[in-house]
Amino acid sequence: MKITPLIKNTDWNFMTQEALKEEFGKAGKFGEIRIGENHLFYRGFIRVRFVPLIECERIYLRVEFGEYGDVPLHEHYIVVRTKQGREFPLRLERPDDAKAVMSCLENHSCKVALGKEKAE
Repeated sequence: MKITPLIKNTDWNFMTQEALKEEFGKAGKFGEIRIGENHLFYRGFIRVRFVPLIECERIYLRVEFGEYGDVPLHEHYIVVRTKQGREFPLRLERPDDAKAVMSCLENHSCKVALGKEKAE
C-alpha cells in the first residue's frame, strides 16, 4: 500500500512511507477516515491519501440532500480546506462516522478550525 498526498506536487513528503504506514496503522478509524497524531488519512477504494493536520485551515461537516426516485438521500462529507485555499470533500458511507470524526478532531491536539463556514 502506498500512501500519497491529498494534493499532488506538494512538499508534504517530509515523512517516509514506513513512518506514514506506521501512523496509519495506529490511527483512530472512523469509516473511510483515520486520524493519526499528525495526519488525516482517507482510504478510497484502492488508495490511501493523507493531509498533514498542520496544513489544514478548516475542517467541517457537509450534508447534502437529494432524491433517487422516491428515496431521499443524505450524503455526508468531511470537507478539508488546506492553507492553500483548496477544498476536498471526503465522502463517508455512514453518518455516525462523520460525527465521530468531528468529535475526535475536537479532542485532538491540532489547532484546526472546525465547524461550518459562515456565509458572508
